[in-house]
Amino acid sequence: MVYMHRINIVLAVILIIIMTGCKIRQPDTAVLSECSRGMIDYFLHENNDDMFTENTILVLDCMFDEIYVSMNICCLDTTISKPYGRYNGRVHYKGHEILLFGYAWNDFFWTCDTIYNIPHTLSDNFGMFYDPIEWDICIKCEDTTIVETNSEFPYYLSCPISYKEYSGVLCDSLQKIIRKF
Repeated sequence: MVYMHRINIVLAVILIIIMTGCKIRQPDTAVLSECSRGMIDYFLHENNDDMFTENTILVLDCMFDEIYVSMNICCLDTTISKPYGRYNGRVHYKGHEILLFGYAWNDFFWTCDTIYNIPHTLSDNFGMFYDPIEWDICIKCEDTTIVETNSEFPYYLSCPISYKEYSGVLCDSLQKIIRKF
């Protein structure tokens, strides 16, 4: 009897150690569109996987008016900065946690049931310069063409072509992704 009690205690301790050592994954509360998955795949392909750490997430933030919709894809280190604004939920995709903000633009980017506001809170590192890797993609609402002059991408000095050429290549590729879906 005492032997079984000790085994149960040991098993309980092992279970507690395993459970505390595992990162609990929160469930998805949204679904990405095929178009968004294609754009995220391209973002991940173009940017180095070394930028991702345990505290890094992807944030998609969409804004629109009657003429343009703007999709911002950002690789955010949550120890430095926290996302805020009109929160639409979370998705896990290819091993990355993705938080969705802004507007899904008639389900063009994602579908979700969760929408609420996350207030802006200042980081402990306020005043520290932090420039995360991000793409700002501007799309015309009427025909879903990418507006290259309003889109912004990081440019690396080691890139063998000019920023204008690099930006043009990215916009052309993103336009093909959008047209595909």
